[in-house]
Amino acid sequence: MSGSHVSVVVDIGNSGLKAAFPLASSRESRDSLEPLASIAPQIVHGVWRRRSVANEATDSALSRKGTDETPRESCLDWEDPSAMDLLVHSIAAQRQPNSEGIGIDWWISSVHDPAATALQEAVDRTRPQDRWKRITRTDVPMPVYVTEPEKLGVDRLLAAWGAWIHTGEKGPVIAIQVGTALTVDFVDREGSFQGGAIMPGVPLALRLMAEGTNRLPKVAAPHDFESVRIPGKNTAEAMLAGVSASLIGGASWLIARYREQSASQSIPAVVSGGDGPSLVRWLPEPICSVDQLVLRAIATLLRRGSKSRQSD
Repeated sequence: MSGSHVSVVVDIGNSGLKAAFPLASSRESRDSLEPLASIAPQIVHGVWRRRSVANEATDSALSRKGTDETPRESCLDWEDPSAMDLLVHSIAAQRQPNSEGIGIDWWISSVHDPAATALQEAVDRTRPQDRWKRITRTDVPMPVYVTEPEKLGVDRLLAAWGAWIHTGEKGPVIAIQVGTALTVDFVDREGSFQGGAIMPGVPLALRLMAEGTNRLPKVAAPHDFESVRIPGKNTAEAMLAGVSASLIGGASWLIARYREQSASQSIPAVVSGGDGPSLVRWLPEPICSVDQLVLRAIATLLRRGSKSRQSD
């Protein structure tokens, strides 16, 4: 997608939708490609969480803080067409406030099919001059070596590719996403996705315990792992201690195993996701935190595609 259109990149997870503007679109820049760290998407006005999830007491407190590092969030009924129409208008107004006639290319990555369909239909309904592209694993230039590649979440692949680019596209890397689920994936020294591990994130694990038992209560996620009391002095604190320990311990164990199997303790891990900044300090070095890794990866796809077209 190119021409007179500008671009918006969108990442839809199981509980939230994030939209951003690439630093420069094909129309706005003809410069050479920049490293991933400098492709800093501008968050529109935050994250739109699925209302049915945002209303739950177990939703992540950390990702709702609205600090300088964490965008403010609002609720959105993904099942309401009028709400999705307003969302599209809101993003479009910020993307091109003074040029209503210019179309927008919507680059959409999603692991929630109904939400992606609702967004695409809202674009078609309200902005016929716009175009949208649903990103699939075949759009990501990374070989995949898993037994069921067609079932691989595109968010995991984009995060892995983003981590690979962030580390200079050389040597193996571990990509960690901390959201509804926590994923710890491995990219080998040739830049191939080799699979990984998936475990419940903090809010999901707490919700599963409350729903799967008779007496365990619903508990809100902590603001950060530092605030969790060890040992827990009551049931709620004990649940928080257990969930925090399982995530930190599980991620640490996986990192250690990947490094052990590769015979290298210097393999870097790149952490992203809403609760990433809280998790990263507890994991073994070398490790770094990169905010909005999936959005950055989509922006890089866009820019590299634009560069290829310019070279044709």
